[in-house]
Amino acid sequence: MTVTGSSYRIPAPLSGVGRELLDLLPGLVEAARTTPPLAVVHRLPPDRQDALARLSEAGAGSPELARLGSAAARLRALRAAARAARTCPACGFDGLDGPPYLAFEGLPQDGAAPLVPPYAVAFGDPSGTRCPCCGYGFGLDDDPADGSPPVTFEAWGARWRARGRPWSDPARRPSGSDPATGVHGG
Repeated sequence: MTVTGSSYRIPAPLSGVGRELLDLLPGLVEAARTTPPLAVVHRLPPDRQDALARLSEAGAGSPELARLGSAAARLRALRAAARAARTCPACGFDGLDGPPYLAFEGLPQDGAAPLVPPYAVAFGDPSGTRCPCCGYGFGLDDDPADGSPPVTFEAWGARWRARGRPWSDPARRPSGSDPATGVHGG
């Protein structure tokens, strides 16, 4: 079964997504004729962006829909990268004000060579700030100015968890954080 509207065919597994987008597609396609697809998709709510990306990944629709879906997938990837860049590498808190290091895009995936402090060697200039959740100091704890031994993300995170995951700056604790884990978003 497919959901059909105008000239768009949506596969049955995505029909719930498709129904909500069918009414929007003609206007989106028209807008994409004069505006870059990424700009068109950016104006949509995140759930509609995700729906467009899923439709494109499923191979649904016309070339215009494919371009919009590709733009939605790219926007989703950019948002994920931005979120990773604002995640504390010691505790996982995803609400830092900015990246902890200039070129930080998240920790390397499993199988990569282990990182050793100072982390500026791998990620560029540190922000010099502290995570409001666990208190790790970027460029402070991994490259101490007083000559004391550097502290790895892993060691700091383990000590923080052993202490019961207390918030370093309780005033900055998001209302949606999980008290059991101490990390924003659970």
